Amino acid sequence: MLTTDLPNIAYPLNATYIYNQINVSRPYWIAFGALPSDPGADYDIAIYEHKPTWSPCAAPECFCTRLANSIAGGGRTDFVVGDFNHNPYQYPWVWTHCYSGTCFGTPSGSVGWRDGNTVAVNAGLTTVDLTAGTSDGGQILSVYDVYLVSGTTYYFNFHAIGDRQTKLCLFANLAAGTYWAGRNAAQWETDQCLTTYTAPVSGYYGLVIVNDAVTPNPASISFGVSTTVPCNCPTLLASDVSQSLPASPGDAHDIVVQSHPYWTAVGVRSAGDWDLTVGDTPSSPPTLGCPTNVLTWSNLLAPTTDVLAGDYNKTLGGGPRDTVTVRVNSYSGAQPSTVQMDGSSSGADIVWENGPHTTGTLYADDVVRSYDVLLDAGTPYTFSLQTCCANQKLLLFGNPTLDLLWQGRPSAIFETSSTATFTPGYAGFYGAVVVKEDANVGGYSLAIGHCRTPFTLAARTPYPWNEITYGTFSQTARSWAAVGVSSEGTDWDLQQYDQSSGLTWPDCFGGPGALSAGSAGTDFVVGDFHWNLLGTQYVRSYQYSSGTAAVGFTEWDPGSGELTVNAAPLTVTMDAQNAHHLWCYDAYLVGGLTYTFEFSRLGSADTRMFLFTNPTSGVYWAPRSAAVFSSTTDQTFTPPQTGFYGVVVALDNFGVGNYTLRVSSGMVSVENTRPHHDALTALSPNPVNGPLRVGFDLANTGELVFELLDAQGRLLDSWNQGAFTSGHWEVTVSPAERRERSLAPGLYFLRMRGGARAVATRKLTVARWSR
Repeated sequence: MLTTDLPNIAYPLNATYIYNQINVSRPYWIAFGALPSDPGADYDIAIYEHKPTWSPCAAPECFCTRLANSIAGGGRTDFVVGDFNHNPYQYPWVWTHCYSGTCFGTPSGSVGWRDGNTVAVNAGLTTVDLTAGTSDGGQILSVYDVYLVSGTTYYFNFHAIGDRQTKLCLFANLAAGTYWAGRNAAQWETDQCLTTYTAPVSGYYGLVIVNDAVTPNPASISFGVSTTVPCNCPTLLASDVSQSLPASPGDAHDIVVQSHPYWTAVGVRSAGDWDLTVGDTPSSPPTLGCPTNVLTWSNLLAPTTDVLAGDYNKTLGGGPRDTVTVRVNSYSGAQPSTVQMDGSSSGADIVWENGPHTTGTLYADDVVRSYDVLLDAGTPYTFSLQTCCANQKLLLFGNPTLDLLWQGRPSAIFETSSTATFTPGYAGFYGAVVVKEDANVGGYSLAIGHCRTPFTLAARTPYPWNEITYGTFSQTARSWAAVGVSSEGTDWDLQQYDQSSGLTWPDCFGGPGALSAGSAGTDFVVGDFHWNLLGTQYVRSYQYSSGTAAVGFTEWDPGSGELTVNAAPLTVTMDAQNAHHLWCYDAYLVGGLTYTFEFSRLGSADTRMFLFTNPTSGVYWAPRSAAVFSSTTDQTFTPPQTGFYGVVVALDNFGVGNYTLRVSSGMVSVENTRPHHDALTALSPNPVNGPLRVGFDLANTGELVFELLDAQGRLLDSWNQGAFTSGHWEVTVSPAERRERSLAPGLYFLRMRGGARAVATRKLTVARWSR
């Protein structure tokens, strides 16, 4: 016995028929349906006339006088309807039959009977839940009567919130006699939101809502019948999913559901003129209906893309407003349109001030992207938008009060295709919307920031930061210096400046400098402060691309000392506690001589040696890429001129280990005999006005230091030449190259010291010795 509104969920799939007896005593349309739980099975349904006594016919049907059957096909609910506004009351037999697929096995499926309810025309919306499929006894169909007048055109609204496997079917008993029919005999069947129908005769028509879902699928259905053009069924706008609207659809109403506390944007683009209006929905959950309580609109002329922006960071009426209806209407022209909503669902859609550039791609059907930006009151910000290959704009929206939940494009604080500056009047989240005005595919890069007071870099102290870093350092030593930025799993770049004022954000500083922008490793720039002006310098380090880590370490080395030619090797160890990534040394080289830069490394530390030269002997800054050479092993080099060269060692990862560095030359002892005592044997030329060749004897192996004294014996400068073995040697020095000011002409002394004792002194006349 089939009981109305309750499906039978355990009929045997291998049965040839099911016998049911029902008593209909109300004048409504009724329906019988069957849906197997196996999507591969096809069950048909038929209805037979009731006999006073059971008079079986031949198998497989077993009953006589079939009234109607339904053979809709596999994966669908088969059903038959009867019009008991005209049918005589009776006890029909219902028979379900497995036509194909899984006909035997575990019983599973739904068989249901529904009698009707009346739906009035122009009475608003009716909501029904077909909440599940066959496996848990959910409803598979619902039946309604609607009275239509001959010659009148009616508008049927149909909208399903949830799994859209539901259909709306209309049946007509045009002869006003006994009427039974299968699903296939419907006047029409649709899952569209708006269907029109002109009634050929007056009378009660049958409306059937059927659920074809095999597995459980909550489906809330709203439908209505009217004689005037209603609001179209609102479509649930999913974030980042665009919809195409035909050329002349009238008004299309879309539902925006946003439960996250972020800005949300809706846009419509067309070659014609389409507008947007946003208002409250008439009920909750959202159902069919025109938007009420209009909040705002965007009605710019074609071909501008109209945009609405809503701030869900704010509350109104005590809680977040999570559902609105957007009216999308064609104002003029006959061109189709594309509508899209972008609603942030996580913090990934926040653009942080002075943070890395946010990049994205807007494809042909894309219209808008929405971001949150947290700004401070009274701080001047620069907004930078870089685009490619499409007409894209940046719009900024603010919400200083709780009343401005939604705003149209005309209410934007500004819009720009490149850069714009803005000083907020209040602190909080603002909405940044990237809008595309054409159907081209376009990429964009968005950054927001302001010039901060730079922090002071301490010598050889890495400074970690996760956004654009502005730093300053004061160079006081006459030496080569380096400043760089390192990171793990991401790419940071570095820019150097020598003036505190000049450009706006993101540069913020001005003056000549250098930019290091490699794709990986430690980016750095070097400066030759033998010639550069001493004093304050400025740097900007910033994340170029995202990666597994977003922290950059900015580090300045004002010079780690001089690499004396032929001195003992220098060994530097990197361990887990050593965050250094940059070492900078001086090396005084004589033009025309060949030197070997001996470099080796151990462990997982990815270190690399770089050599830099200042070819013009003037102000000099250069990036990592301008090195004379970079190497992880020994490298030979013949300098074109005499002077101080810069040697940099950079660590390109966060490994541990050590590196060994030494500079040697091909200079050898001029005699093989061992001297008996230490002596300065030659100073040439003397008087001197340039590089000075110094000949000397060493009786024993040891460290050697040269000292420059004035005529009164006061120490002016000293040079540690490193370790030498015993023998006769000659080196070239240029004391004036190390001094800030020139040496005045006159008498000086050059003293050679071995360890703590002076071993030899000779007079030195300076004719004209300047930098």
